[in-house]
Amino acid sequence: MAKERVKDGYSRREWHLYDRELPPETDLRLAAVEAVNQREQCQAFLTSKRSLENYLHPTAIKAAEGIDVKFQDFDPVVDLTAKRIQQRDEGAKPWELLSRRTRSRRIHRAKQRLNTVAVDLMSVELLHESDPNGDIISWLASINDLLKQA
Repeated sequence: MAKERVKDGYSRREWHLYDRELPPETDLRLAAVEAVNQREQCQAFLTSKRSLENYLHPTAIKAAEGIDVKFQDFDPVVDLTAKRIQQRDEGAKPWELLSRRTRSRRIHRAKQRLNTVAVDLMSVELLHESDPNGDIISWLASINDLLKQA
């Protein structure tokens, strides 16, 4: 396979990470991973859990949002978090009575908070508990290896 070239003559290195999600989306993402991995100096991975948020520890989410969220590897963590935040607020409308647009905005806000505040509250110990297979550490090692390639 020919090496992809950019203007300066150097090959382009790429690293991709795709959330697994649920079928049939999983099959599409797996195909994307396989296509990327066919290219020289490119690596792609599919999470073993539904999404990156599934790697967060509930303790970090509680510290970030003040709520308890219980979830498994294939649960929609962002949606569950947004719903729990809505329930936390006394006198708030039930989640089901919110407009689709409002629910979408709340989910988006929860995703932002999980991927900034909760991530910052993750410790090595919490990471080992929430990612016992070491997926995240292996991804970081693969990025390091890719950067070392000439």
